Amino acid sequence: MKNQKIIFITIGPAGYSRSWVYYARLQEIIPNLYFVRLNPKNLIVQILKLRRKFPHNSVFVVMSPSQYLVIPIRIFLSKKIITDFGWSLYEGTKISRGITGIPAAKSFLIDYFAAKLSCYIVLESKKQLDYFIGLFKTRRDKCKVVYTGLNEKDFVPNQKHKLHKDIFNNSKIVLYRGIYNPEGGLEILAETTKILVTKDITFWIYAPGLPNSIEFSKNTIIDRNYYPADIIAKLQSTCAISLGQLANHERLNRTIPHKAFEAAFLAKPYITGRTQGILELFNEGTEIICFEPGKSDDLAKVITEVLNNKSLANTLGNNIKKKYNKQLTQANLANQFLKIIEELV
Repeated sequence: MKNQKIIFITIGPAGYSRSWVYYARLQEIIPNLYFVRLNPKNLIVQILKLRRKFPHNSVFVVMSPSQYLVIPIRIFLSKKIITDFGWSLYEGTKISRGITGIPAAKSFLIDYFAAKLSCYIVLESKKQLDYFIGLFKTRRDKCKVVYTGLNEKDFVPNQKHKLHKDIFNNSKIVLYRGIYNPEGGLEILAETTKILVTKDITFWIYAPGLPNSIEFSKNTIIDRNYYPADIIAKLQSTCAISLGQLANHERLNRTIPHKAFEAAFLAKPYITGRTQGILELFNEGTEIICFEPGKSDDLAKVITEVLNNKSLANTLGNNIKKKYNKQLTQANLANQFLKIIEELV
């Protein structure tokens, strides 16, 4: 391992891919570890330059969602390829966003050939592994599960950042954060804020891409800006409840969103739709609180229950933090990823 070169490669910026969580930790313990970001333009020229830099037996980790790099890497650079499929292109195109036709077919083929040409495939949950094997006819022995986690060094609250106001000055702040998409269920949350409009609850909605057509109650503050990890950490550390994905959506049966790990890291009560994905990792009732996905009245009920029961809120926060410390630390997940790399060295 000492002389083996390991290259994490992507077309995205540093820190964008979930694979960065593993890389950021592994760079502290692995010699000859590299991060390479390619420009989609002149891709082959850049890859040929890498051929002169890295020996043919190097291990390449293709970071999600850069699966289309697998084919040129296999042809020009190395057969030792690990691909992070935590963000499947096909799932993002067809399943999550409902896009069909040529874009869906293209994303399917990219995923399919990337899976066939990779030595190992890393997925975000056991449910996604089962789905992936069935969809792409992949051998089970080349599929591995490593949970997403978060980059703990970056996820430190920025104390200088000025937050939006707590409307009722009572610390009953319910946070939703995440890019607007069909899985998020912001339409459900909008209805929930209206149900709870007479309650002294402040809703913070941080959702880039949120359409103006979705109307929330007067006790809601909306922010459509993108923010770095330290400000997201400040939001999560300030709220009384952190909300997960709220829609009744197929893909939630096999995904565990970033914000679940954020809430666990900061010991925050986490409320989410009752789906197979999240329940693979966290126990309902003791570590998280679930509601019937897509049901705004049920969501309003559980929000009220947690805000009115400090003992329950504390128990949820403490238990989810214990789960994080036991299984989900960045060091733990990086070590799991390292074992996959070692199988190719």
